[in-house]
Amino acid sequence: MKTLRTLTTVVLLTGMFSVSQALTPNNESVNGCLKELQTSFSKKINQTELAWDQQKNTEVVAEIRVSSEGRPEILAINGDATYRTLVEEKLKTMKIEKPSLYGKTFVCRFKFRTN
Repeated sequence: MKTLRTLTTVVLLTGMFSVSQALTPNNESVNGCLKELQTSFSKKINQTELAWDQQKNTEVVAEIRVSSEGRPEILAINGDATYRTLVEEKLKTMKIEKPSLYGKTFVCRFKFRTN
């Protein structure tokens, strides 16, 4: 009876350990996803269409969720109206090609050049 209890405990603990390892995200894949997202955004969103103003705060912070179709959806956005509009327009036309990013939410900072 005692052996059966010990064996059951060991099997249960092994199973819980295996499940916890399977559910833990791999940091390398998360870093790769973030780098891929950053590259996609930096290629599509730039300031060349706007005349910059040294007096404005050019930082735009957006909470973005990537839909299951690969389209970025803006959940929240802050920043100067001119730059915020630019970011919103560019994100509406984007499609993210990496399926590992689908369904994830990111907070992104866009800092435009001021010189």
